[in-house]
Amino acid sequence: MNLSNNKIIIFFIFLFISTSIFSQLDSTSIVIELKKKKEITRLYKDSLVKIIDSLNKQIKRYEKPAYVPIKHWRFSGRFFFDGTQILLNNWVAGGQNNTSLVGKVLVAIDYKTKFLTIDNDLSLHFGLVKRGDIKKWWKNDDQQQFPSKIDRRLYHNLNYSALIDFKTGFAKGYYYPNDSSVISDFLAPAYFVSALGLDYKPSTFFTLFMAPLSIKSTIVNSTILADRGSFGLKPAEYDEDKYMIKRAEKYRIEIGAYLKLKFRKQFKGNLMFENNIELFSNFTQNPQNIDVIWISGATFQLFKHLSFNINAHLIYDDDIMVPVVRDGVSGFGPRIQYEQMIGLGLIWKFL
Repeated sequence: MNLSNNKIIIFFIFLFISTSIFSQLDSTSIVIELKKKKEITRLYKDSLVKIIDSLNKQIKRYEKPAYVPIKHWRFSGRFFFDGTQILLNNWVAGGQNNTSLVGKVLVAIDYKTKFLTIDNDLSLHFGLVKRGDIKKWWKNDDQQQFPSKIDRRLYHNLNYSALIDFKTGFAKGYYYPNDSSVISDFLAPAYFVSALGLDYKPSTFFTLFMAPLSIKSTIVNSTILADRGSFGLKPAEYDEDKYMIKRAEKYRIEIGAYLKLKFRKQFKGNLMFENNIELFSNFTQNPQNIDVIWISGATFQLFKHLSFNINAHLIYDDDIMVPVVRDGVSGFGPRIQYEQMIGLGLIWKFL
């Protein structure tokens, strides 16, 4: 009986072990099969992704790119207004009442492509001053200027260039305090320069225009000023009895070389500095006497609409005569003309 029981126990133990071994083998094979299926699935998935990417690349090669408009035009503008007033009453130290108003408008309209550039500028200045008990306002700043330049790229920073420049004033001017004799007016004078040459532009803030051949026209649209021979014009002709026998022409044309340097840069700290120099030499009359126009200015923007401004304007033209007193004798002769303005005023940027 004991022997039989032992055999039965041994049989069940053997059966249990066999079942465990076979079950373990079955589970191991299942795991291996699952891993194979996952690997096959991953390979199919990776292959499918590569095929789709390849198809997308082929499609994009034949697709038209989305249209992105390129901005060729650039507009900018600034308006300045400066004003001062001095009011005195029983002021023992002395002085004079004074009110001054000056306005400026500066506009730039530029066009730029890879090979073509067009620069258009507009500069308008006008100022008035009233002194003491005089009821009249006198002008102390008066300028209109419209330069335009077109450049065609030649090589790197060098361009073929054509330039036109027009300058005149707004209103009548006098030798103050004598306001009975007009010395300037609208289109009296007016200067028109046209030139062909090369423009060197190594950066966005500096240009140097050089024209070996240019034409400078001086227009004096005032019979009185033209007959006087103002601004380099040939005066009217008179006989021995001082009767006019021939009126003066109201224009003068000069042919010569022209150079223009322009520097305009925005520095850190809201400081804008501008410097413009124009030189002209007349080939046919005193070419060594070069006409010079130099305009320089700095604007420091203190707040959004408040700025400190300093500007200087220098002109020398051998043909323009100004009053001269030498050794007690009054006369006329060429001289350096200089204007300087320093002020604290309002500024608006537009466009």
